[in-house]
Amino acid sequence: MKVHLSDILYVKALKNYVRIVTSEKNWMTLLSMKQMEQALPRDSFCRIHRSFIVSLDHLSAFDRQTAWVSQYELPIGENYRHVLERYVIGPNIESLLQSRSVLVDSGMAPEELNVMAC
Repeated sequence: MKVHLSDILYVKALKNYVRIVTSEKNWMTLLSMKQMEQALPRDSFCRIHRSFIVSLDHLSAFDRQTAWVSQYELPIGENYRHVLERYVIGPNIESLLQSRSVLVDSGMAPEELNVMAC
């Protein structure tokens, strides 16, 4: 089966599986988070927690602890926060995040990811 990358909201780790969440359907596949992270394009996806990878195309806002993707609130791990901040905003993000959330405007890419459902 193929999942369009532009349809993916986020990926969640579940032991030996990952759940790929889209607005229409959830997919389970027997891959590790590391394998998913390597399969997804780095310019469109960012790991924000040991259990979550988000689509930057669907990221609407984030603060120091939470990322908002569509209607979902996802935790941001302390070890991953700086990666997201620098990736989305740039190296001067610290001063912007002192007192507010950051809104993100992004587009979508019409690419696909091959997924075997389990």
